[in-house]
Amino acid sequence: MPKRAVDSLTGIRFEMNETERDALRFYTASASIRNVGQGVGAVAKPVLDNLGSTTNDDPIMSEQEYTESVTQKTYDYRAADWWQRNVGDRIRRFLDPGVDQSGT
Repeated sequence: MPKRAVDSLTGIRFEMNETERDALRFYTASASIRNVGQGVGAVAKPVLDNLGSTTNDDPIMSEQEYTESVTQKTYDYRAADWWQRNVGDRIRRFLDPGVDQSGT
């Protein structure tokens, strides 16, 4: 393809031969395939992970471990709730100038 004469230079112009164009076509095709593969892998990974976990017959935790975990979390939630009601709300009322400071 013949080159056009440049009247003024307002940007950068890249000129490539056929060999460089072929290399660029190969790179863009391989990058597209890689991107599609990564997207499919990201979508398929959770599904494949779930299929792998359903074939495992061993429980993740025993019933006793589960009960202890729920009991501990319930205690933690109750402690956090108590702190919020008895300490956190008072601090918030004290720091917020728009709230009644009487504590009622």
